[in-house]
Amino acid sequence: MDSPDIRWYHRNTAFTPAEQAVLISMSMKQSVTEKMAALRQLAAQYSSAEFGADRVRHTFPDFREGVLEYVTRMQEALEKRYEPDAVVFSVICTEAGYSEEKPVYFSNFEEGIFLSERAAC
Repeated sequence: MDSPDIRWYHRNTAFTPAEQAVLISMSMKQSVTEKMAALRQLAAQYSSAEFGADRVRHTFPDFREGVLEYVTRMQEALEKRYEPDAVVFSVICTEAGYSEEKPVYFSNFEEGIFLSERAAC
């Protein structure tokens, strides 16, 4: 949970693994790789029966397997970031000559990084 107030309020709450998985995936403070590691750990630690999927809304036949599928798709997306035909990168620049509201699009990661380093994006 990203909010210190919410964490404090729930300091004694015993979340099921399924609820933990939802909280992990919704976190805005954790990186994708940190989320993937935490979700893998949950899936390794608990069986499908122990996951407590009845406490969360979902459409997966097996919530634990759905979490593992989610992690697999995140990993695939991370791997595709270096394939120029698979993804489009955008950078919002604050340098003069660029609109703060309109992103600049690139077909590869290196061009976007180069611009962001050059133009204080």
